Amino acid sequence: LSDQLDNLVATLCELAFKYRNTPMCGRTHGQPGLPITFGFKVAVWLDEIHRHRQRLLEVAKRLGAGQLGGGVGSLSALGVDALAVQKLFFEKLGLQTPAIAWTVSRDRLAEWLNLLTLISGTADRIGHEIYNLQRPEFGELSEGFVPGTVGSITMPQKRNPEISEHLGTLARTVRYHAAQMNENLVHDHERDGRAWKSEWAVLPGACLMTQKAIALLQILLQHLQVHDDRMLKNLEASKGFVYAEQVMLALTPHLGKQSAHALVYRVAMAASEQDMPFKDALMAEAEVMSVLGTDCIAKAFDVDRSTGSCGAMVDQVLALVKAWKRTDE
Repeated sequence: LSDQLDNLVATLCELAFKYRNTPMCGRTHGQPGLPITFGFKVAVWLDEIHRHRQRLLEVAKRLGAGQLGGGVGSLSALGVDALAVQKLFFEKLGLQTPAIAWTVSRDRLAEWLNLLTLISGTADRIGHEIYNLQRPEFGELSEGFVPGTVGSITMPQKRNPEISEHLGTLARTVRYHAAQMNENLVHDHERDGRAWKSEWAVLPGACLMTQKAIALLQILLQHLQVHDDRMLKNLEASKGFVYAEQVMLALTPHLGKQSAHALVYRVAMAASEQDMPFKDALMAEAEVMSVLGTDCIAKAFDVDRSTGSCGAMVDQVLALVKAWKRTDE
């Protein structure tokens, strides 16, 4: 899994670098918000995947502990040399020697499955984003398509985001298994078969499905089709409303934050009701023009200026990932 994440990080680095300055619409609550870059979106994914690599190394220190303790964990059947025998036994198996029996302490396994939930959940989130941005209404991303692939058994025109959907199915099932494992944290006394026996079902499945999810995500991102022309068209289709914050910030030194916000809000709502481009509405507003003027308004509508520090943050993530070394190598 660590090797898979390393490969995934390499793919994401290429995408983040390539699309560092590619503008697109950032969305909040399902609505157009402010311009960002696609490289920025990818770098957020990359940063999250990189944290999962770190978590795998951290959890490895607590996993792999052997269990040999007898009926209640006391090692009473092994006599005075019990601890030495136990240690030798674990050394032969390549397992860690725990300080004490953990028959009823299943926190290690719960931590592991919750980590698998985080990893598969990231894959699901990326797939869900691609699933949404592949909708014809957006058309900004799409899964790689091989001619001859059947998108639907009944509708021949379809190009379904199948890998993205698979990621959702796998991640949901891993989350279900993790929830079952969390139920196993509660044991009676020194041994409770009701709790730990279900691990036989949930552990293998969660591991297999997480690994499959990462393998599919790698395929998805390697063959991802990025339609940067459509990204720009969707920004333009917002009729300039995505630049409202830039206008407000330009007004703030002159009017104060709250007054600037109220003025831009009033102009934006009126323009929306009249189906008027936001820039035209601003130019027709005397109070705005008296403060900013034509040149200042034009600068506020510069897409490259409006993406803020997106490019710089992409650089930070790429530098962070490049500097990191796996300590298990």
